[in-house]
Amino acid sequence: MPIAQTFTYGSLMYADIFERVAGRVPECSPATLNNWRRHALRDRTYPGAVQELGHSIRGVLWHDISDSELIRLDAFESSEYQRIEVEVTLESGQTLMAQIYAWLNPGLLEVNDWSQDDFEKNHRPAFFAMHRPR
Repeated sequence: MPIAQTFTYGSLMYADIFERVAGRVPECSPATLNNWRRHALRDRTYPGAVQELGHSIRGVLWHDISDSELIRLDAFESSEYQRIEVEVTLESGQTLMAQIYAWLNPGLLEVNDWSQDDFEKNHRPAFFAMHRPR
């Protein structure tokens, strides 16, 4: 039974990676998370999001996520993140409540933002291959 909406801002924005992790590709919408920032992380190819006034993150809002899919997403994100509820804004201006995985270790945040272009050019194929279905 669908229960949640999940906002993703890193590797899980990609339908093929999301499907490998969650087991299916639900409907999705482009969305923005205001007053949060997507940082690059030391020694990692994926980002971490933390609250920072004046910043915003463009990402993907996945709709109708089931309990079993949330369990799979929780396992993928591991203890490095905490799933919390936030308000996201769709392109239409409508706001919705959604789950997000907030980064927990500020000591690993880089000063710079995570680069989606760099991920796509240099890390996405290896990341995809590493996360094979179980």
